[in-house]
Amino acid sequence: MEKIDFDILKQIYLHRPVYADKFFIWVTQNTTLLTIVFIFIYLIYSFNQKNKSYKNVIFIITSILSAAIVTNLLKIIIKRPRPYDIHSFINIQHLDAGGYSFPSGHTTEVFALAMAMLLVTKSFKKVIPFYLWAILIAYTRMAFGVHYPLDILGGIIIGILIPFIIYKIWSKK
Repeated sequence: MEKIDFDILKQIYLHRPVYADKFFIWVTQNTTLLTIVFIFIYLIYSFNQKNKSYKNVIFIITSILSAAIVTNLLKIIIKRPRPYDIHSFINIQHLDAGGYSFPSGHTTEVFALAMAMLLVTKSFKKVIPFYLWAILIAYTRMAFGVHYPLDILGGIIIGILIPFIIYKIWSKK
């Protein structure tokens, strides 16, 4: 499995569209900032709604933070080195990534946001941009050799499951 993980990463890294590196670097470095900006905008919007949708903001924030906690605990437990720490062909001079590789925190964050939005809006059509954003972030993490594909898959699973679990628990109350 590790060989397949490495082979896929190597193909993605070596065949990324280098002309788009500056854009991809900006995207991956501003993931959390853009998530916070979105939540802030949604919070302002929710205070203008009669249906008290600010509760949705609390759900979204809780989902993202809970997913981040799970991700960081797994990083500490699993301690998987990042690809660029092991493979000399990977050069990430433009990125500042530290810590462990599995699972991808950026991927977890954006998929948790997308899933929470899906659960809040109950419309996949409305959240397609969030999922496209999440896929782009996941891709950039591999394209720069910061994460293996299995790190990304772990982040996707956590990012989808945690909001779903929280939603099910809150729905019972």
